Amino acid sequence: MRNFLILCLSLSFMMTSCSDFLDREQANSMSPDDVFNSPDAIEAYFISLYKDLPIESFNFCQGHLTNFPGHGNRYLANWTQEAVWSTTYGGGEFNSNWNKCYTNIRRITEMIKILESGALPDKLKDSYDALMGEALFLRAYNYFTLAKMFGGVPLITELLDPTTPLEELMMPRDTELAVWNLIAEDLEFAAANMPEESIYGRANKYVAAALLSRSMIFAASVAQYGQVQLDGIVGVPISEAERFYKLSIKGAEQVINSGKYGLMTGPDPAQAFYELFVYPDNQESIFVKGYDFPATRRTHSHDLMILPAPINAPLNYGGRLSPTLQMVEAFGYTDGSSGELKIYDETGAPIVYENPEDIFNGKDPRMFGSFITTNSMAKGTQIVIQDGVAYRENGNLKMLVGRDPNLYFDVETKDFVETKTDILGTGNALDRRNLSGVFAKKYMDPERPAALCLDWRSQTHWIDIRYAEILLNHAEANFQLGNNDKALSSINQVRARAGMPAHEFLNFDKIKNEWLVEFVYENKYFWNLRRWRSLVPDLNTFQAQRIRYFYDIDNDGYIYKVENRDGMKNYQDRHYYNTIPGDQIQVNPLLVQNPGY
Repeated sequence: MRNFLILCLSLSFMMTSCSDFLDREQANSMSPDDVFNSPDAIEAYFISLYKDLPIESFNFCQGHLTNFPGHGNRYLANWTQEAVWSTTYGGGEFNSNWNKCYTNIRRITEMIKILESGALPDKLKDSYDALMGEALFLRAYNYFTLAKMFGGVPLITELLDPTTPLEELMMPRDTELAVWNLIAEDLEFAAANMPEESIYGRANKYVAAALLSRSMIFAASVAQYGQVQLDGIVGVPISEAERFYKLSIKGAEQVINSGKYGLMTGPDPAQAFYELFVYPDNQESIFVKGYDFPATRRTHSHDLMILPAPINAPLNYGGRLSPTLQMVEAFGYTDGSSGELKIYDETGAPIVYENPEDIFNGKDPRMFGSFITTNSMAKGTQIVIQDGVAYRENGNLKMLVGRDPNLYFDVETKDFVETKTDILGTGNALDRRNLSGVFAKKYMDPERPAALCLDWRSQTHWIDIRYAEILLNHAEANFQLGNNDKALSSINQVRARAGMPAHEFLNFDKIKNEWLVEFVYENKYFWNLRRWRSLVPDLNTFQAQRIRYFYDIDNDGYIYKVENRDGMKNYQDRHYYNTIPGDQIQVNPLLVQNPGY
C-alpha cells in the first residue's frame, strides 16, 4: 500500500540544470536522442525527479529542505504551539525553496516536452497518458510548495531558450488563483491517468488524488479566510472557496472509495499509533520518503535530536524537540472531556497523585504514541521525570528543584544529596535536555541503539501523506460546505482508531484540535494555521508552558507546578506569505514584493 521515494540512487547519468529559470547560463536542454531513447533512461530520469521533490521531512528546518535542526529550535513545530523553544517565523525563511522548486520545474518541463514531442521509445508509446500524468503530478507538487509559501508566482510551462535576451526572459508573477488552477488541472489529469499501482519509488493515481485533496483545501482556505491583494497576485477570491473545497473532496473520495488504504489499528491504540511511524509498510501510508536504502549515506538526525535525557546521546544532543504543556493538554480524555491536566483543585492547591504518571491517566492514546511521559520505557531505559521535592514549612508550601539527576533528599538538612536516603529527590531525566517535562516519541526508531543515533544517520521513513490526512481533509471540506453528517463520519473514523469517543456535533475548533493532536510534529499544523489565517489570533497571545514534577513528602504522593517558558510570539499579517527573495527581484524587476515586506 505504500509508495516510497528513493532518497539516493546511483544513476547511470546525471543531468545538471540552472539554479534559476532566469539564469543566462542554463544548462542546455536535453534532446530525445541523447537521453530519452530507452525505457530505462526514462525511469532513471523520473527517479531523479522524485529525489529532489520538496518533501518537508525530518530535514525541513528553518524553512530549508535539507537543514540540520541545530539546538532544536528550527522546526516548524517551534513556530506553533507544538514545541518549547518557541520561536516566530520571520518571513524570509523559505527563500531557498524558490530556486530549488524552479530548478525542479525546469527539469520536469523538459520531460513534458519530450512526451509531447512523441519521441518516446516504442515500448512506452502506450504509456503516454500515465507518464504525462506522473510528470504533471511532480510539477503540481513543486508549484504547490511555491504557492503555499509565496502566493502567486511565475507559471513557467515552456522551456526557455537561454540564448534569448535577458529582458525577454523576465516574467511577472501570475495570480495566486492561476497557480492553484494549474495545480488542480495537473492533479486531476494525474489522478485520472496514472496507474493504480506503481513500482517501488513512484507515485500512483491515488497519491495524485491525495495531493489534490491537500492542495485544494489549502486553496479553499485561502479563499475563505484570506484577502486578495496586489490585484490577485496574493489571495484568492472568496467566490472560489466552494469550488476548491469540492475539488478537495473529489480527491479525498477517490482515495477513500478505492479501498486500498485505511487507518492503522491494533489492540493497544497508543502502540499502534506509535508503530505507524516506525514501521510504515502499512495500509495508512500513502506516500512515504525512505531513508534506509543501501546507497543512502546522508539521511536525517531525528533520533539524535529526540533521545530522552537519561539516555546518553552522542554529541551531547537529545531532548531537543519537546512538547509544550498546551500541546499535551490539546489531547483530550477518553471520556470525552477536554484535555486540561488536573494540577490544582478549586482552591488553587496542588492535587496529590499516588504515582507521578497518574496525572496522565485517561488521556487520548495518541498522546502516549507521540510522547514519552514519566515512568515510560525508551530503548530499554525507564524514564523517571522528577524535578525535586515539596514539603510544608510553617504552613507554606516549599518546592525545591534539584541540581542534578539521580539525587536523594535529606529531610534533616532539607537538601539534595548523593548518598541514598528513603526519599528520591530527582529522577534520571533531570538535566538541561528536560525542556518541558515530556519528551518526543513520534518517529523514534525502537531498534536503533543510542550509540548509533548520530547526526545524518537515522533511517526512519518519513510519511508525507497518510490516510488520516485524507479523512480530515474530507471532514473539514464537508464541514465548510455544510455537509455535517459526512464531516462527522470522517473525523470520527480518525478518533475511533485512537480509542476516542465520537463527536456528536462539530465546530471549527474541534476540527482544528483534531489536526493538531493527530499530526503533531509532522510539519502540518504551521501550514494549517497559515491557510486558516490563524497565526495572529491563535499564537500572538500564546505563552509556552512546561510542567514540573515534585514528590510531596508530607502526603507521600506527587504534585506539579506549571512554569512559563520562552518569550511571546509576534506574528503579523504579512507572515501569511514569505518575502519574494531579493536576489530574484534584482534579476527580474517584474517580480512584485509581497505585502508588508
